[in-house]
Amino acid sequence: LQAIIVSSGFEIGNAPSAQGLLNPVEALRTLNVTSLDKNKVKLKWKRPLGTTTSKSVSIYEVYRGTTSVFADAQLISTTTRTDFVDTNATGAPVNVFYFVVAFNSKGAGAVAPGLPVSLLGA
Repeated sequence: LQAIIVSSGFEIGNAPSAQGLLNPVEALRTLNVTSLDKNKVKLKWKRPLGTTTSKSVSIYEVYRGTTSVFADAQLISTTTRTDFVDTNATGAPVNVFYFVVAFNSKGAGAVAPGLPVSLLGA
């Protein structure tokens, strides 16, 4: 229908545009939640810059690694929310990096730098 209207010489105001590949998530950080055990961390982030609605992102993948190199990180969860709680079940303190990747119908978005976090043991 849109093609017919435009080909007739009319302009379409505020025409929706398809969301392309996504930018990295914004403001990946930890939240201080006193009710969490000391071996847990709550991560929080904002939708990628340029997304128009929460439906612009279909899912987020959360990765954890021992280095700041995303390629070395392991997928630990998927979520539709912009927060996630992770648990260090190793029993020993660990230093890790978290990465969050947004997905839409076009595929994976860009990866932001990893967030370094120190977790206490269980």
